[in-house]
Amino acid sequence: MRTFLIRLLIFSALFGGLVILAAYKLAQPGEMDYVGGIVIKHKRLNEVKGPRLIFAGGSNMAFGLDSRAVEVATQMPVVNLALHGGLGLDFILEELKDVTRGGDVVVLSPEYFLEAGRYELDAAVAAFMPESKKYFKHDFYTVFKYSIESRFDQIGYNRDYLMARWRRRKSAPERDYAAEVYAHNAFNGYGDVVAHLELPAYGAPKVPLKLHAGYWDGIPKINAAATILEQRGVKFYFVFPTFCQSSYNNNAATISALEATLRKDLRIPVISRPQDFVYADSLYYDSYYHLAKTGRALRTQQLIRLVQPLTAELHAQKMLLTDKAANR
Repeated sequence: MRTFLIRLLIFSALFGGLVILAAYKLAQPGEMDYVGGIVIKHKRLNEVKGPRLIFAGGSNMAFGLDSRAVEVATQMPVVNLALHGGLGLDFILEELKDVTRGGDVVVLSPEYFLEAGRYELDAAVAAFMPESKKYFKHDFYTVFKYSIESRFDQIGYNRDYLMARWRRRKSAPERDYAAEVYAHNAFNGYGDVVAHLELPAYGAPKVPLKLHAGYWDGIPKINAAATILEQRGVKFYFVFPTFCQSSYNNNAATISALEATLRKDLRIPVISRPQDFVYADSLYYDSYYHLAKTGRALRTQQLIRLVQPLTAELHAQKMLLTDKAANR
């Protein structure tokens, strides 16, 4: 028995050592670097001293907005705070509760039925911006589970990285578009993803996405955040995400039911229809939600038409207050 235990101990030590060695970080998925764009977004937030027009949500808005065009049209400083749906709705709402102030206008556009975030992405954001740790939960169980799973995930990333390098040695080198687009420096100063705009667009995936119907638990979470933001003097609005035509057609009944529920149960105004941001599959860069250059321009113009009345009302209120102060 003693001999068996010694052998088991030696085997476990060797196996553990091999896992640690094989899990040395040679590479990581592009999204782990991409989320570092949060630093640019918060830099923009901090630079603007007055009220801001903030767009929040997932990558559908990060890829699908020309903030400068919106800023020119609305005469209001714009910040594209949207980053990655994988961070989760809780992360997005906690971030808004942390950074918004009175006078801000917030337009929220999460992907359909956005759920809890992936801890590995949230942790990746925190590596770039430690203050973001307050936007997600990191209890002992979650951290321990991630620390184990991440080791084995890393082995897979390393394997794929080494195989890709070996293949490149056998053929002519190719430009790595994904590494350019999914990187922390893929954003402009407003927080828009721009690295993909002049690259070839792959279009939406050939197999349409299938959404899971049911009551979206994001509704009470948005309502709870709305209460805090409204008390602070923030105007808070909801718009539907952009979605490729084939996937919209595949989920039309589900999306219609969701729209009805949102208009009934959501405390903040829903200022768009799902159809407003549905475009041909060919106008998407590489996913169901990521618009390429032409689609981005179309969506931006539609968003301008939606938000201009909101910002015009704020400008009118400001002018009225200025006139009252001048006449005292």
